[in-house]
Order: sequence, then structure tokens, then C-alpha cells
Amino acid sequence: MNHELREFMEGSRSPFGEWFERLDPMTAARVDRNAGNDTRKQRCDMALTRTYRETVLARIKRDPRFARALYAEAMNALLEGEVEEGLSMLRDLVHAEITFKELARQTGFGEKALHRMLSKRGNPTARSLAAIVRAIRDDLGLVPRVTVATA
Repeated sequence: MNHELREFMEGSRSPFGEWFERLDPMTAARVDRNAGNDTRKQRCDMALTRTYRETVLARIKRDPRFARALYAEAMNALLEGEVEEGLSMLRDLVHAEITFKELARQTGFGEKALHRMLSKRGNPTARSLAAIVRAIRDDLGLVPRVTVATA
């Protein structure tokens, strides 16, 4: 059975949104990684709700620390082999921050190709993914740092 996570609204107030906004950026990014990226979705219209994705995109636009934490979670997901989740988080960052048009300009790939690469069935080459990740990283103003931990 497929479900779409939707947010309950009490009038114009969002209990989930209020809770989500109080989370520190790293925890909020983990909530997004574990709850908001269910790629097995079924449309279910209900009154007084909005999609979880809308809440996440709004926070990315409003909170640079959350955007950076989400980028870090996307990188972790990709490195751990959770490709769908990683691509989904990168897609959210593109939608909220850089736009596909600007990403196409910076990477040299077509917009449609970028949409396919970052889709839930996307399978970008390492070279393509590196260009995408670099453009998003530069847009967020991040300087990469790699640390290695032993298991």
C-alpha cells in the first residue's frame, strides 16, 4: 500500500510545521530523510492539509542552516547507498534554492536531463552527479570537508 505524508492544518496553524521549525537543522534534515521522502506515494486529497514536501521546501528557503544540513544528509544517503533518498533531497534543494534552469546553466546539462537524473528512478553517472552536487554546494556556499570514521 502506498501513502503520501500530509500535514494536518488547524485553520491556518500547522502543529507539525511549528514542531518542525523548532527542530535543530540536523535533526530536521534527518526527519526529512526518514519521513518525507517516501517515494511510494498515492494521491490522497484531504481537507485542511498540505504536503510534507511544501513544509520542507519552505524551510529550505527560509533557513540556510537547514538547507546545509539537508545537503549533508543527502551526501550521507548517497554514500550509504540510499540513492533514492539522496536524489530526493538534492531535488528538494534544487526546487527550493538553485532552480533547474540555473542548475542546467551551471552544469551544461539540459533541464529535462537533470529532472530525469534527480527523479526517483534517476541513475546519473558519477560525473553528472559530481557536477550537480558541486553546483548545489556552491549555491549553498559550502566548502566540502571529508572525515573518515572506522566502523
